[in-house]
Amino acid sequence: MPHGSLLAMAWGCWLSDGSSSNSRASWSDVHDVALRRDTPYYQQAVEVLMKTFRVARPAPLVLAALLAGPVGADVLTVDDDGPAEYSQLVDAIEAAAPGDVILVEPGNYSNPGGTLEIDKPLTILGKNAGPHFADCSFGIRLVADVPFTMARVDALSFTASEITSRIRLQGCRLRRLDLTNCSQVQVMRGRIVDSEAIIRGASHVSLTGVEIVGGASSTWSYDGINVITVGGRDPNVVVAGCDVVGGSTNSGGWLGTDGGNGIVALTLTNSVSLRGSSFHVVKGGFGDGGVDGSSLVGKIVYSGVITGAHPASTLVDPPEPYLDNTSSFLGQTATVDLFGVAGQPALLLGSASTITPFELPGLDGGPLWIDPSAIALLQAHTLAGQDVPTQVTFSIPDEEPLLGLTFDLQALVLMPSGSMHMTNPGQFIVRP
Repeated sequence: MPHGSLLAMAWGCWLSDGSSSNSRASWSDVHDVALRRDTPYYQQAVEVLMKTFRVARPAPLVLAALLAGPVGADVLTVDDDGPAEYSQLVDAIEAAAPGDVILVEPGNYSNPGGTLEIDKPLTILGKNAGPHFADCSFGIRLVADVPFTMARVDALSFTASEITSRIRLQGCRLRRLDLTNCSQVQVMRGRIVDSEAIIRGASHVSLTGVEIVGGASSTWSYDGINVITVGGRDPNVVVAGCDVVGGSTNSGGWLGTDGGNGIVALTLTNSVSLRGSSFHVVKGGFGDGGVDGSSLVGKIVYSGVITGAHPASTLVDPPEPYLDNTSSFLGQTATVDLFGVAGQPALLLGSASTITPFELPGLDGGPLWIDPSAIALLQAHTLAGQDVPTQVTFSIPDEEPLLGLTFDLQALVLMPSGSMHMTNPGQFIVRP
């Protein structure tokens, strides 16, 4: 039986009345499926869902087994003006073994060699210190096909090309994001300002909760996001819950310069999905004496976001669901926010195992980012609205071995039309 039919059966077992829009779980009991237990349909729904994803029933999670950072990883510390193993990030990266975790205190970090090239799997975590960041006066380039995770780091740029391994960026501030033929990139809760985010070729990229502002000079303005076909291959890009603005010029001259566009898709197909809420804005920049930029240019599917249209773009109504999640710190709670048409059921899924995203027959909305053979979180909820989040909170134990843990999230939503829709992916990266 097709996946879509099995999922429809599962939703037929769902009784949305009586489910809470605000639920609380802990890492020790996320195996619990939040369907109503007082109905004869409960067990049937669980069995159908398990059969759909071809996995065994989720067992109670063992914290020591699931909530662990990279196996065998050492933790290196960096602080430019305090007691630590290294005073510069570049020295810690050079000394780190593959898979190590590097903790970076807020401060100013430099690299005499310019752009820092990384050729081994690493997790770089900036410490949580209010508005203060680990400020790097250089760009970062991933030059080997290895997993890479970075959170709360300020860098001039992040560049990667021909990478099939998972790249995770969370809470980072960049001037430029440059990706070419990268199979799985998740960017969450950060800023890309003063230049652009450019995505080329056969890339799968998810941008969630990111503020993107194109840069500009007296003679040129950048678009916020540029998506480009390379070699006949279109990227697959989901932009969810983001504010995107094209660059605004300030030439002060009589010639004037056009403003940058919000999102540009120079693609063969509708390979860009823009989704969000009414409080998210996508717009072009201001042209000083020239022409203001457009919100959308090219083949873009959009919904829920305040934006101007373009003849080649497609408005989706009802709007597509999406999720967002907060950062996850040791000893604190982390929150997942689900958005979508009010009253619709959503199944929140999670896995600590990484896969290459792939399209699942019968599902709309984009590829599956979580591992269907290793589902550790399976909870059903009712959506509160496109502008009102359904919140699910999790407690993160205060245990240092959890540093660097990554946990993938994604929700499956039954749309009013009866079709099944995947949200964008989310991710927890446990930080200090």
